[in-house]
Amino acid sequence: MTKKEKMLFVINNFEKRFPDAKISLDYNTEYQLMVAVVLSAQCTDKRVNIITKKLFEVVKDPIDIHNMDIKVLEEYIKSAGFYHSKAKNLKLGAKTLVEDYNGILPQDIEKLTSLGGVGRKTANVLLHELWNIDEGIVVDTHVKKLSNLLGFSKSTNPIIIERDLMKLVPKKYWGIISHYMILHGRLRCISKKLECDVCDLIREKK
Repeated sequence: MTKKEKMLFVINNFEKRFPDAKISLDYNTEYQLMVAVVLSAQCTDKRVNIITKKLFEVVKDPIDIHNMDIKVLEEYIKSAGFYHSKAKNLKLGAKTLVEDYNGILPQDIEKLTSLGGVGRKTANVLLHELWNIDEGIVVDTHVKKLSNLLGFSKSTNPIIIERDLMKLVPKKYWGIISHYMILHGRLRCISKKLECDVCDLIREKK
Protein backbone atom coordinates (compact mmCIF):
# COMPACT_ATOMS: atom_id res chain seq x y z
CA MET A 1 0.00 0.00 0.00
CA THR A 2 1.44 3.38 -1.01
CA LYS A 3 1.30 6.36 1.35
CA LYS A 4 -1.49 7.93 -0.73
CA GLU A 5 -3.49 4.70 -0.67
CA LYS A 6 -2.92 4.43 3.06
CA MET A 7 -4.12 8.00 3.54
CA LEU A 8 -7.31 7.33 1.57
CA PHE A 9 -7.92 4.25 3.74
CA VAL A 10 -7.46 6.36 6.87
CA ILE A 11 -9.78 9.11 5.60
CA ASN A 12 -12.45 6.53 4.71
CA ASN A 13 -12.16 5.07 8.21
CA PHE A 14 -12.49 8.53 9.76
CA GLU A 15 -15.52 9.45 7.65
CA LYS A 16 -17.39 6.41 8.91
CA ARG A 17 -16.40 6.91 12.56
CA PHE A 18 -16.67 10.68 12.82
CA PRO A 19 -19.49 11.83 10.49
CA ASP A 20 -20.15 14.92 12.63
CA ALA A 21 -16.53 16.00 13.14
CA LYS A 22 -16.22 19.73 13.82
CA ILE A 23 -14.29 22.23 15.89
CA SER A 24 -14.93 21.94 19.63
CA LEU A 25 -14.31 25.60 20.51
CA ASP A 26 -17.37 27.75 21.29
CA TYR A 27 -17.80 31.12 19.56
CA ASN A 28 -20.42 33.42 18.05
CA THR A 29 -18.36 35.95 16.08
CA GLU A 30 -15.38 35.62 13.76
CA TYR A 31 -13.14 37.46 16.19
CA GLN A 32 -14.25 35.28 19.09
CA LEU A 33 -12.99 32.24 17.20
CA MET A 34 -9.61 33.91 16.74
CA VAL A 35 -9.44 34.63 20.47
CA ALA A 36 -10.43 31.06 21.34
CA VAL A 37 -7.82 29.53 19.04
CA VAL A 38 -5.08 31.80 20.41
CA LEU A 39 -6.03 30.76 23.94
CA SER A 40 -6.05 27.07 22.99
CA ALA A 41 -2.25 26.94 22.61
CA GLN A 42 -0.98 24.57 25.35
CA CYS A 43 -4.53 24.48 26.76
CA THR A 44 -7.46 22.10 26.29
CA ASP A 45 -10.50 23.19 24.31
CA LYS A 46 -12.63 22.31 27.34
CA ARG A 47 -10.72 24.78 29.50
CA VAL A 48 -10.84 27.44 26.77
CA ASN A 49 -14.62 27.13 26.54
CA ILE A 50 -14.90 27.66 30.30
CA ILE A 51 -12.74 30.79 30.03
CA THR A 52 -14.49 32.24 27.00
CA LYS A 53 -17.96 31.70 28.45
CA LYS A 54 -17.26 34.69 30.71
CA LEU A 55 -14.83 36.53 28.43
CA PHE A 56 -17.22 36.54 25.49
CA GLU A 57 -19.86 38.30 27.56
CA VAL A 58 -17.73 41.43 27.13
CA VAL A 59 -15.68 40.58 24.03
CA LYS A 60 -17.41 40.33 20.67
CA ASP A 61 -15.08 42.22 18.34
CA PRO A 62 -11.44 43.45 18.26
CA ILE A 63 -12.37 46.88 19.62
CA ASP A 64 -13.44 45.24 22.89
CA ILE A 65 -10.00 43.82 23.63
CA HIS A 66 -8.31 46.88 22.12
CA ASN A 67 -10.06 49.03 24.75
CA MET A 68 -9.64 46.55 27.61
CA ASP A 69 -6.88 47.06 30.18
CA ILE A 70 -4.35 44.27 29.78
CA LYS A 71 -4.53 43.43 33.50
CA VAL A 72 -8.27 42.89 33.20
CA LEU A 73 -7.73 40.68 30.16
CA GLU A 74 -5.08 38.67 31.99
CA GLU A 75 -7.49 38.05 34.85
CA TYR A 76 -10.07 36.65 32.43
CA ILE A 77 -7.63 34.28 30.71
CA LYS A 78 -5.35 33.40 33.63
CA SER A 79 -6.25 29.71 33.74
CA ALA A 80 -5.36 29.26 30.04
CA GLY A 81 -1.66 29.21 30.88
CA PHE A 82 1.00 31.55 29.47
CA TYR A 83 -1.58 34.25 30.06
CA HIS A 84 0.90 37.15 30.02
CA SER A 85 2.07 36.40 26.48
CA LYS A 86 -1.43 35.44 25.29
CA ALA A 87 -2.87 38.71 26.62
CA LYS A 88 -0.05 40.67 24.99
CA ASN A 89 -0.60 38.94 21.64
CA LEU A 90 -4.36 39.43 21.79
CA LYS A 91 -3.87 43.13 22.50
CA LEU A 92 -1.41 43.48 19.61
CA GLY A 93 -3.69 41.57 17.25
CA ALA A 94 -6.72 43.64 18.26
CA LYS A 95 -4.76 46.86 17.72
CA THR A 96 -3.76 45.81 14.20
CA LEU A 97 -7.29 44.72 13.33
CA VAL A 98 -8.81 47.98 14.58
CA GLU A 99 -6.22 50.28 13.02
CA ASP A 100 -5.47 48.48 9.75
CA TYR A 101 -8.52 46.34 8.95
CA ASN A 102 -11.48 48.28 10.39
CA GLY A 103 -11.99 45.54 12.96
CA ILE A 104 -12.55 42.86 10.33
CA LEU A 105 -10.49 39.68 10.09
CA PRO A 106 -8.71 39.48 6.71
CA GLN A 107 -9.43 36.40 4.61
CA ASP A 108 -5.76 36.00 3.73
CA ILE A 109 -3.21 33.71 5.36
CA GLU A 110 -0.33 36.18 5.08
CA LYS A 111 -2.34 39.00 6.64
CA LEU A 112 -3.71 36.74 9.36
CA THR A 113 -0.26 35.51 10.35
CA SER A 114 0.87 39.12 10.74
CA LEU A 115 -1.52 39.47 13.69
CA GLY A 116 -0.26 38.97 17.23
CA GLY A 117 -0.47 35.35 18.35
CA VAL A 118 -1.67 34.09 14.98
CA GLY A 119 0.64 31.51 13.45
CA ARG A 120 -0.02 29.30 10.45
CA LYS A 121 -1.98 26.79 12.53
CA THR A 122 -4.38 29.44 13.84
CA ALA A 123 -4.69 31.04 10.40
CA ASN A 124 -5.59 27.68 8.84
CA VAL A 125 -8.28 27.14 11.48
CA LEU A 126 -9.80 30.57 10.86
CA LEU A 127 -9.75 30.28 7.07
CA HIS A 128 -11.44 26.88 7.07
CA GLU A 129 -13.97 27.40 9.85
CA LEU A 130 -15.05 30.93 8.95
CA TRP A 131 -14.82 31.05 5.17
CA ASN A 132 -14.31 27.47 3.98
CA ILE A 133 -10.91 28.44 2.55
CA ASP A 134 -8.26 25.73 2.74
CA GLU A 135 -4.71 26.98 2.31
CA GLY A 136 -3.16 24.18 4.34
CA ILE A 137 -3.69 21.63 7.11
CA VAL A 138 -3.84 22.36 10.83
CA VAL A 139 -1.08 20.51 12.70
CA ASP A 140 -1.53 20.23 16.46
CA THR A 141 -0.10 17.67 18.89
CA HIS A 142 -2.63 14.98 17.89
CA VAL A 143 -2.05 15.49 14.16
CA LYS A 144 1.70 15.47 14.72
CA LYS A 145 1.64 12.25 16.76
CA LEU A 146 -0.71 10.38 14.43
CA SER A 147 1.17 11.49 11.31
CA ASN A 148 4.35 10.03 12.81
CA LEU A 149 2.70 6.82 14.04
CA LEU A 150 1.09 6.12 10.66
CA GLY A 151 4.25 6.91 8.72
CA PHE A 152 2.89 9.94 6.89
CA SER A 153 5.74 12.11 8.12
CA LYS A 154 9.04 11.47 9.87
CA SER A 155 9.40 15.07 10.98
CA THR A 156 8.54 16.66 14.32
CA ASN A 157 8.39 20.12 12.72
CA PRO A 158 4.73 21.19 12.24
CA ILE A 159 5.53 23.07 9.01
CA ILE A 160 7.22 20.03 7.45
CA ILE A 161 4.44 17.72 8.69
CA GLU A 162 1.87 20.02 7.09
CA ARG A 163 3.73 19.89 3.77
CA ASP A 164 3.99 16.10 3.95
CA LEU A 165 0.25 15.79 4.63
CA MET A 166 -0.68 18.22 1.86
CA LYS A 167 1.07 15.91 -0.62
CA LEU A 168 -1.02 12.95 0.54
CA VAL A 169 -4.43 14.37 1.47
CA PRO A 170 -6.82 15.37 -1.36
CA LYS A 171 -7.45 19.11 -1.05
CA LYS A 172 -11.17 18.68 -0.35
CA TYR A 173 -10.14 17.03 2.95
CA TRP A 174 -7.54 19.59 4.03
CA GLY A 175 -9.93 21.31 6.40
CA ILE A 176 -11.58 18.27 7.95
CA ILE A 177 -8.58 15.93 8.25
CA SER A 178 -7.27 17.68 11.36
CA HIS A 179 -10.68 17.37 13.07
CA TYR A 180 -10.63 13.64 12.29
CA MET A 181 -7.10 13.20 13.62
CA ILE A 182 -7.80 15.21 16.76
CA LEU A 183 -10.89 13.13 17.56
CA HIS A 184 -9.01 9.90 16.93
CA GLY A 185 -6.07 11.13 18.99
CA ARG A 186 -8.28 11.93 21.96
CA LEU A 187 -9.77 8.44 21.83
CA ARG A 188 -6.72 6.32 21.02
CA CYS A 189 -3.45 8.26 21.20
CA ILE A 190 -3.63 8.93 24.92
CA SER A 191 -0.35 10.35 26.22
CA LYS A 192 0.14 7.86 29.05
CA LYS A 193 -1.06 4.80 27.16
CA LEU A 194 -1.21 4.57 23.37
CA GLU A 195 -3.84 2.07 22.19
CA CYS A 196 -2.08 1.01 19.00
CA ASP A 197 -2.86 -2.67 19.69
CA VAL A 198 -6.59 -2.05 19.20
CA CYS A 199 -6.30 0.64 16.54
CA ASP A 200 -7.58 -0.27 13.06
CA LEU A 201 -5.36 2.40 11.50
CA ILE A 202 -2.17 0.87 12.93
CA ARG A 203 -3.18 -2.71 12.10
CA GLU A 204 -3.94 -1.79 8.50
CA LYS A 205 -1.25 0.83 7.93
CA LYS A 206 1.02 -1.57 6.04
